[in-house]
Order: sequence, then structure tokens, then C-alpha cells
Amino acid sequence: MNSPTANLTLAPAAVPENVQILLQTDGPTVVQSGEPTIVPSLMPTQMISNGPTYKPNTKPSTTHSQFPSSLPTKLPSEIPTSIPSHEPSSLPSIISTGKPSSLPSNIPTRIPSHAPSSLSSNIPSTIPTTSISGHPSSSPSLIPSQSPTLHPSYQPSASTPITTFFVTGGIFEGADRIGLEKRLETLPTSDGEWLFHLGDFNNVSLHDCPASTYTDFSNLFNHSSVPVYLLPGDSEWNNCANPTSAWENWVTYLSKYDAQHWNNALDHTVKRDTHNAGNFAFLHRKVQYIGINLVGGIVHNQTEREKRHEGTLRWVEEEVARNVDDIELVVIVGNAEPSDDNGDFFKPLFTADDRWGKKLLYIHESNERSQLRRHFDGDKHILMLGVEVGLWPPLQVQI
Repeated sequence: MNSPTANLTLAPAAVPENVQILLQTDGPTVVQSGEPTIVPSLMPTQMISNGPTYKPNTKPSTTHSQFPSSLPTKLPSEIPTSIPSHEPSSLPSIISTGKPSSLPSNIPTRIPSHAPSSLSSNIPSTIPTTSISGHPSSSPSLIPSQSPTLHPSYQPSASTPITTFFVTGGIFEGADRIGLEKRLETLPTSDGEWLFHLGDFNNVSLHDCPASTYTDFSNLFNHSSVPVYLLPGDSEWNNCANPTSAWENWVTYLSKYDAQHWNNALDHTVKRDTHNAGNFAFLHRKVQYIGINLVGGIVHNQTEREKRHEGTLRWVEEEVARNVDDIELVVIVGNAEPSDDNGDFFKPLFTADDRWGKKLLYIHESNERSQLRRHFDGDKHILMLGVEVGLWPPLQVQI
């Protein structure tokens, strides 16, 4: 029986050893070969080989093979394979796929899409855009851009701070005390125009409020690059063993602390209460600032305390009334936070804001983390800012 592939014959002597004759038949084989041919047939086989061919056809097949080619075709196929090639094709597909691939490309495309994607990516861009988007994202990116934007915003933010200042207080110890003189000297004047100190810089368990306590504080904080407005604290006055002597020391060394060291740096006039050395006030950019002598701690004379609160309340009312047509906000700064012990001061104060028609912010010392409370005591015009003290850097407040 003649073999279907025995159309040509060669003498055995013409075939050297170790050389395999490569012959190409005119038609397909009817029976599947045990091994794949090294050179492809001119026509496809009717049955699938056990393995892929080693060299590609000159033309792509119209149906996909069970096994992917080891080498890509020279021309793209009209129908994509269900299994990806081992290596990418040198030419792009004629027709794009309707769905994205399940795996990303090893090499990015050279030509961008005609339109941006409708959904946001989970991974931010590594290179910032060079032009402004016509449709900004509804929420900011989780990771900031590595380069700033080339163009500013079309519109500024809804609110721009009128004034920025610092607030601190208490005793600086440990790491917060080391190098404090230099830190005060280098406090950025661009980040704050002045510094409010809420008092309580003395440790009554270690010092019985001698004059040196007040002079030491004065010599420390006069290094500040910005003016310091100082409020009395109970640790420098009524919690001392001799409150009368302690108050005399405070008045002597600290009552006009800002004027003593930064008088030429102030662009506003500071008024002082002639009846209470701890009270001061100034008007700055439509905001009325008022520092008050309001402390907690030991009550030595209840009558004196009530009269002091009454006088301080009168002082606040007079200063606001003086400038009521020129102010938009009242900021009061003191040592003690509102409580039942000083309700005789705060209760009438919290009703006065209705008469003024102005919002009121009260800043006080706190033993807890700094916190801003809005609508204090149910009044939408009252804000309360408790400041954790004894920490560096000081709290920055923007109004």
C-alpha cells in the first residue's frame, strides 16, 4: 500500500547522517501525526496536532487554536484568541476589545485614550496633569500630588482668615522645655501675629510664688518673636500660700508685659482696666479682643470674687459697646473655663451676645486635648475653645 505522503522519493545515499529532510506536501494529512511537523502545511490539518507548530503560518488561521502560538503572528487576527500570547504582538489589533483585559499591560500604551475614563482609578497618577480639568473630582485624592499644580484655582476658598495668632499656657517641662528660648525666637511671624498665654506657669507645689518665679517667666517669654499677651492663672495668685503678695508680684512684673517688650511692634492700641490689672482689650480687623482676669482654684473671699466678676463683666460690656458698629466677632480670653463656680459671670455674658448681635468666642485653659465646641449651652452664637497647655508648638488659631 502506498503511503499518502510518499509522493517524492530520494536515494538513501543522498541523505547524509544527522540531516533531516524537510519536505512539504501538497495536501493535508488525514490522520493525526504522532509529532507535530516542523514546517506547516499549505492547508490546515483536519485534526489538531498534539502540540503547536514551531513556525507560524504565512496567513493567520480563521479559528483559534487550542494552544497558543509560541511566537506572535506577523499580522493581527480578526478574532482574538481566548488565551493570551506568550509575547505581545508587534502590531495592535484591528478592532479593539469590547472589555478591558483582566491583567494590566506590562508596557503602557503610547497613545492615550480619546476620552478620560468615567470612573476614578484606585491608584493615583504618578505624574501630575499639565492642564486644568474641565470637570474636577467630587472628592480630593487620598494621596497628594508630588508636584504642585501649574495653575491656581479659579476661585479662592470660601473663607479667608482675617487674623492668625497663637495660644499657649501652663508649665513647660521635659522635651517641651528644652530649647524653649530658641523656639520662641524662631516662632514664625507669618503664622501668627501674637501669642496669648493663659497663665498657670508656676508650680505651687515646688515654689511658694516668690518674685523670682515671675521674673524667670518674664526673662523666658520675652524671647518671643511675636508680642505676648499674658493672663493671670490661679497658680500665680489665689492658689499661692500668700495670695496678696503673689498678686503684687504679678502686677509688678507682668501686668503690662506686652507693652514692656513689644510696644513698637503693635499696630493696635491696647486698653487696660484701671480697676483690674488683669483685664485688657484691643480692636483688630473688625474683631474685639478682650483678656480677662478670671481664675479657678481656691476662693479666699466669696464677696471679693463676686465683685471682681461683676466688674469684669462691666468692663467687657463697655468695650464691646464702644466698638459695636465696627466689629463682627468678640473674642474673650481667660484662664478658667465656664462652671457653676463662675456662673455669675458667664450666665449674663451669654445673654449679652443677643444684645450685641455678634458671635462670641471664649478661649480658656484645658487639661484635655484642645477642642472647639460650637453652639455652646445651646446658643448658636457662642463658641468655646479649650486649649491644652504646656505643649510646643502652641495652638494656632485662625479667624
